[in-house]
Amino acid sequence: MNEKQNEIGMMESEHHYGRKVPISVILCDLSSQENCDGFEYDVMYKAAKYIEYLEHTINKRTKEITVVTDIQTSEGNWNHDPYMHGMANGLILAKSIMAGSKVDFLDPPEEWGKDKTCEPLATEGENNDHN
Repeated sequence: MNEKQNEIGMMESEHHYGRKVPISVILCDLSSQENCDGFEYDVMYKAAKYIEYLEHTINKRTKEITVVTDIQTSEGNWNHDPYMHGMANGLILAKSIMAGSKVDFLDPPEEWGKDKTCEPLATEGENNDHN
């Protein structure tokens, strides 16, 4: 989550010595107090658990998108051909949406990796100084 999302989900709590804690923690604390038995407190507890679940899911998916974006934007992947370049930019877009940040797309390379010519490796017996 970005800083703004994190700030919205935090609240100062006198039960936690004035520190900012996740609102889900405060909801659980309030719903678990003595003599807090009833539908409203059950809803409060369920809401806290649901918030924790959503935060965990968002963080997990953001990390997963980051991993695949890092792989796809590595040298030799993103610049292999136009399809791989488009896939990299699509993942960059998804990552920026999840993070709430500015998109910084990759420009196409001057030459695609698939079009580059490579010198063939020496075959057995050629250029072999070990004989």
